[in-house]
Amino acid sequence: MVDQIGIAAGKIWDYLSLNEKATINKLAGALDEPERVILMGIGWLAREDKVEFTTEGRFNYVVLNAGEPSVDAIHGESQTSSQAAANS
Repeated sequence: MVDQIGIAAGKIWDYLSLNEKATINKLAGALDEPERVILMGIGWLAREDKVEFTTEGRFNYVVLNAGEPSVDAIHGESQTSSQAAANS
């Protein structure tokens, strides 16, 4: 189970790096994981200070912390998630 949670945390991080923000329902659907595993993965990332939470209207979103590198940075282009969002 711990491996499944860690893999889900990685998928969540990748998704948020490419999509800026997401609700829990959006993550569960996009990543084809049970909601409980998504919640545990988000908890894993929150414990490592990789994500933060925002509310817009009645929706709660998960977003990468501003200092987290984007997927592009991991693959050779050096940008943080906040820089990537500013450039899009």
